[in-house]
Amino acid sequence: MRTSIGWLILAGALSLFFVGFGGDASSSHPRHIFMVKTIDMLTNKPIAGVKVTLTGHQVVGLTDAQGVVLFSLPIQDPDKWFDVQFSHPRYLGVTEGFVIPNRSRILVGKLPALNRLKEADALIRDHKTLDPHREQTFLPQLARPASGSPLNGTPLSGVTYPMPANIKVDKGGGNIVTIPLETYLKGVLPKEIGTSFPEEAKKAQAVAARTYTVQYTQGGKKAICITTRCQVWSTTRYASTDKAVDDTKGIVAVYQGTLAGGYFAASCGGQTVDSEKGGWSYRAFLRGVTCIENKQGKCSAVCTPSRCGANTRCPSSDSLCYGKFGHRIGLCQRGAQAMAKCGKTFDQIVKHYYTGIDLANMSAPPAPTNDAKFLEEDIPDGTKIKTGQSFTKRWRMKNTGTSTWKKADGFKMVHVSGPSFGSQKEINLAASDSIAPDQHKDFAIKMTAPAGLGLQKSIWQLTHNGQKFGPEVWAQIDVEAAPSCKDNDKDGFVVSGAGCPGPYDCNDNDKAVHPNAKEICGNGKDDDCVGGDETCPVQCEDKDQDGYFAQNDKCPKPYDCDDNDKTIYPGSREICGNNKDDDCQGGDLTCPGECVDNDKDGYFAEKAGCPTPYDCNDNDKSVHTGATCGGSGTCVDADKDGYGVGAGCVGLQDCNDNDPTIHPKGQEICGNNKDDDCQNGDATCTGNQKQLGESCQLHADCATGLCAKRGSQQLCVQPCNATTPCPSGYDCVENAACWPNQDKCLQDTDCGKNAFCNEGTCVQGKPKGCQCNTSAPAPSTFGWMFVCLLALFTRRRHRAQGQSKEK
Repeated sequence: MRTSIGWLILAGALSLFFVGFGGDASSSHPRHIFMVKTIDMLTNKPIAGVKVTLTGHQVVGLTDAQGVVLFSLPIQDPDKWFDVQFSHPRYLGVTEGFVIPNRSRILVGKLPALNRLKEADALIRDHKTLDPHREQTFLPQLARPASGSPLNGTPLSGVTYPMPANIKVDKGGGNIVTIPLETYLKGVLPKEIGTSFPEEAKKAQAVAARTYTVQYTQGGKKAICITTRCQVWSTTRYASTDKAVDDTKGIVAVYQGTLAGGYFAASCGGQTVDSEKGGWSYRAFLRGVTCIENKQGKCSAVCTPSRCGANTRCPSSDSLCYGKFGHRIGLCQRGAQAMAKCGKTFDQIVKHYYTGIDLANMSAPPAPTNDAKFLEEDIPDGTKIKTGQSFTKRWRMKNTGTSTWKKADGFKMVHVSGPSFGSQKEINLAASDSIAPDQHKDFAIKMTAPAGLGLQKSIWQLTHNGQKFGPEVWAQIDVEAAPSCKDNDKDGFVVSGAGCPGPYDCNDNDKAVHPNAKEICGNGKDDDCVGGDETCPVQCEDKDQDGYFAQNDKCPKPYDCDDNDKTIYPGSREICGNNKDDDCQGGDLTCPGECVDNDKDGYFAEKAGCPTPYDCNDNDKSVHTGATCGGSGTCVDADKDGYGVGAGCVGLQDCNDNDPTIHPKGQEICGNNKDDDCQNGDATCTGNQKQLGESCQLHADCATGLCAKRGSQQLCVQPCNATTPCPSGYDCVENAACWPNQDKCLQDTDCGKNAFCNEGTCVQGKPKGCQCNTSAPAPSTFGWMFVCLLALFTRRRHRAQGQSKEK
């Protein structure tokens, strides 16, 4: 992660201009420029938006589009070192340690992408440490225990062993440095085991490496080398291996009063070997044990020695064994990997490979924690699905906590908010599921697109005994009307068709016929769409054809109290003061003295003490509120646009009661696949009309009916608000109009607040001009940098000329 010659030349050129910036050259604290560049470890492409922290100076910056950030640092201690930390949501956290800016003016950080960790590990690990590269079988230098190594306590009370705070590291060529023990181990793990192994395997490696280090250095007195003769070490650290070291801080393996060596090998072909068979003297804790390896990560079968025989490598087609790489004494790294995948904890792994040992400095294990990470999904956000169409949503979740997910322990995924899309409200694990830490699980559920059109979002989350944990996940779909869903008579019921919501209309040309209508016998209609017209009993009369018979003991109840007036029947709305028993419930009602119903629609003008709901227009009988009105049946206004659907509605009816922008008084917008005004479907756009987002001069120019200006641009727009979102690719500006969300611009006013126009592209923030604040992230291009340098050069030249004149 160090620098290249090209970057050094550029940094040297930059330092000529920036040293001493912010004060005279005689200042007691001169400064210099330190450049950090970040690239993808596998692609070598720059990474923008990386948070870079210089721990020694408490300075933070973000990389620009070229992956670069500049820092202006004081020159105080020429040999002072500090850590540089890199963090980005899509990359594994990296720390570059022991950086001395005065010696290296440029640092290149190589970050491994989280979704390609296994590939990146081939570059992170030392090429001699893990199979298939570790062909050498020489033994590491034997770390002999110091005589009289102290042990305190007992295994029952908790064994303790003193840990050195610092150790000596021999970097070669006589260069020996002293660093904290735990910091040293964070540089060992990435090189020895990599970053993609399961969490518990990395912890087991940390315990083995710590045990070996303390024993080899004799408690910090002797320097340890940084090659495979001891342990491979680097100044570069990674977040996942740092965590393994922190989680096992101070823990070492001990056997009957001494440290247990901590030796480890890459893979063992199904069996580790006794220490004396590998060329060492007898060690009771280094006995050969079954090496639980499995290439495929399955827990039902493991590699056995017979599969490889005396060969160093097993056949490449072997599904279980990696082969025999390393000295095969002590902890087997591939075996630890398999054990961790199958739910074993680090202490179980360590005790399996080191016979009869105890773990010293190990406090009571913390309570299991629940956490999860979203990995991937099917059905991306915004997928267009027709109403009534079924689909299966799948989320892949990784267990990033320390507990194991099991159905019997109360782990499941549940619906949190939003529509459930007709599905069950929870997704249970299978009885056989046991999702250990670092493993993942696919949660899938069958859903159906609802009748409501537009963007719909169903939110779900993992729970443990009712307690939510991990991130919320969701199914967000863009529901479209099924093309065959016709409602010609506008009664709120469609004819049968693929994907159309039921129940279906049996006569789509008669508004009075639909599944919720009352069946009227003898009228030649199947009013309720159930079994055709009913035959009226001979004795029963329904002169006014309102579906209710005159009183007769042999006729169906309830009876019509006036069979000559179609507006009078049981269930009708009673209108006071009209001299009619509208609902057949004991005669006409006397109107309250202070209540007014001018249009005689049964709803009063708004006034305290009068029956609710109130009439919003008491001079128009066709306009009123309420769930029932005008005749038999109901009237529902689901989208609250003032127009309902159903046999009980009076006046114009809504043709789409799930979209408040569609109703009989709506503004028709051509080409949007909506019948906005409920008049014969969507209007066809003429050749002269402009579509959403196109340039315009007048409202009449736009198919959307609206032309608006913002900044230097004047475009066709459509209304929007919190409940009526914009189509994909547009933002709802000022909660009023849909405007293209692309970041192109002609001038600063095109970019809105807190942004400016830079070479045709909107850039967040304000133009910095020549302030040259180098403690902030570098500009997105080197253009500003050049202008600033030129200004500084001119300033110095003028100052020099002025001083010459004074002399």
